[in-house]
Amino acid sequence: MRLPSLDAPVAEALRVEAEGMAHAYVSAFSSAAPDGAIAGVYVKGSTCRLWNSLIDYVPELSDVDIHVRLARGYEGLADSIDFALDVGEAALAEYVDRFPSPRHTPRPQVTFLQHLESAIGYLPSTAGSVRTLVGEEYEVGTEVEYAQAAASDAERFRADASFVLEELAGKIVDRPGRLMWPLVSRLTFRVAPAGPRLLTQLGMTPYRAWSLNRTAIVGELAERGHDELGTHYADFYLAGWAGFESGFTDASAARRALMAAYRLYQSGVEVVG
Repeated sequence: MRLPSLDAPVAEALRVEAEGMAHAYVSAFSSAAPDGAIAGVYVKGSTCRLWNSLIDYVPELSDVDIHVRLARGYEGLADSIDFALDVGEAALAEYVDRFPSPRHTPRPQVTFLQHLESAIGYLPSTAGSVRTLVGEEYEVGTEVEYAQAAASDAERFRADASFVLEELAGKIVDRPGRLMWPLVSRLTFRVAPAGPRLLTQLGMTPYRAWSLNRTAIVGELAERGHDELGTHYADFYLAGWAGFESGFTDASAARRALMAAYRLYQSGVEVVG
């Protein structure tokens, strides 16, 4: 499918603001944590990748994905409510001070690496999809580490499909109109990885699949004879743009996003099996 382009000046402004939110968190962690407690802060995902079309970044729907490594002995900070509140408030204040009239307020997603790295099947981000902001250099994943990821990709796709196909309807029925948008937001962490997971089932090497931006994912799905999967994948993000432009009040766009996610998984299970 032909995807609409993202106007270059708009893209530049959005990227500066997204990166600004990441740096606001660096500052917030520095001010809220004891000296030496933060070993490293990293930004990953769409904030780091190329934006070749409108779907590669959706303001306030795409995450600014921030990973934090706590130094040994300070792991308890990850579970401190006071620390979490202090960091979030300080980061927002820093962002507002830096961008008093922004095009958007980026949506941060903070993950502590101690939690992530303990998960079964965890793989570090690929080169080009992560950047070190401060502290210890991030050790990217390798092709060897990703070589066997197709099996876990299939398993995780099926798990997300179970939620989308069997549970999503029950969560939509009492969220009409603009109330659908929080549900769309909660689906982003299931929709985004569906693209690379489908590609690994269609023969692409996992390392390459997990290195692509969304525009490339749509193109690769089409190249493999699954244009409809690419269309559903893209429609979720295009509907997200319509939501952003309406201040997330456009109920028809929210409906379109939810249906795109549903159809993506409905068609995808036939590929994954």
